[in-house]
Amino acid sequence: MTSVNRPTARIRFSRSRSGSRSPRNVPIRPPASTATAFRSVPERNIAAASIARRDHSTGRPPLKLAVLVGTRRGASESHGGFGVLGDLSEVLGGEQVVAVHLDDELTSATGAEAAFGGPNPDRLRALLAVAPRLRWYHTMSAGVERLLMPELDRPDIVLTNNSGAYDLAIAEHVVAMIFAAAKRLPGSFAAQGRHDWHDDPRAGDVRGATLVVLGMGSIGGELAGIARGLGMRVIGVRRTGGDGSVTPDRLVEVAARADYLAVCAPLTPATRGMVTAEVIAALPRQAWIINISRGAIVDEAALLAALKERRIAGASIDAWWTEPLPKDSEWWDLPNVIVTPHTSHSSPSVRERSIELVRENLRRFKSGEPLVNRVDLSLGY
Repeated sequence: MTSVNRPTARIRFSRSRSGSRSPRNVPIRPPASTATAFRSVPERNIAAASIARRDHSTGRPPLKLAVLVGTRRGASESHGGFGVLGDLSEVLGGEQVVAVHLDDELTSATGAEAAFGGPNPDRLRALLAVAPRLRWYHTMSAGVERLLMPELDRPDIVLTNNSGAYDLAIAEHVVAMIFAAAKRLPGSFAAQGRHDWHDDPRAGDVRGATLVVLGMGSIGGELAGIARGLGMRVIGVRRTGGDGSVTPDRLVEVAARADYLAVCAPLTPATRGMVTAEVIAALPRQAWIINISRGAIVDEAALLAALKERRIAGASIDAWWTEPLPKDSEWWDLPNVIVTPHTSHSSPSVRERSIELVRENLRRFKSGEPLVNRVDLSLGY
């Protein structure tokens, strides 16, 4: 893929008093953690200029948009985070929107110029086969490792993700796990189940603790801001370093200083297995690992051994190596592990943020402007 040094506009989500975040319709400088990556994304000819000309002419025919939703029984394509797909048909007014369910043939999407769905590569390949005019695919997931397909490595099609919609919810989940670990809440919950008046003098403070954030993209950046506000020392780890962050080759070094290691990086060939046995061995005995990204970034066997042998204090895992976690997995029974079923993204405001992101990108698509959250297939995010 060729590259040009042209910055890509991003959407900033601003919080209202109610706590929701909505995108401002103005381009801003990308987060420092991803600026280099987004500059390298090539501008692509997605026929937006001709779309824009039609949009400003009298009687413009509506765009045909395909929405790949779940089954007619209401099940989502993957998990509950994609439930917003079922609402898109109602909010993309003025265009020809075709909802394609999992149990439908994709032929109804023939002629679609843009589509919205989950990170299902087989379904996307089938869509491309019946919709040769497709110029833009938006996945409602933040991670895109399953969609790094040669079929998308074309100059006339753009892949975008839902990055930004989940940041606050996931960052707050990590902070909740930090407090649970510091105040030793899992032990209190277990004692409650035993009707045991539990007094644990080993609870610690969050203020002054060191948080290492692996991956300083939109989620990691949100987390770092909250953590600094709590008085934590934050060390960011990102591909390019800079702005107070270190590069991944120093991960072992900074892990030795961590009270908490939060895994927030996307899964790419470069990050797969990045939290190695050596990194885990470098963690202090009081350290916790919190993984909200992808299981494959962490060496499962090394982490399991460290937890069993109490070489680290604990782990909070939301992103697993196998999902759903098998009922007979030994992970369920480890007393120093908090198990959550890949739900850190859950928030009632995710729907609003996702819809506003789609609306903004649709406006850009029709007017010939660069789309936000464009994925660079060569980098994997």
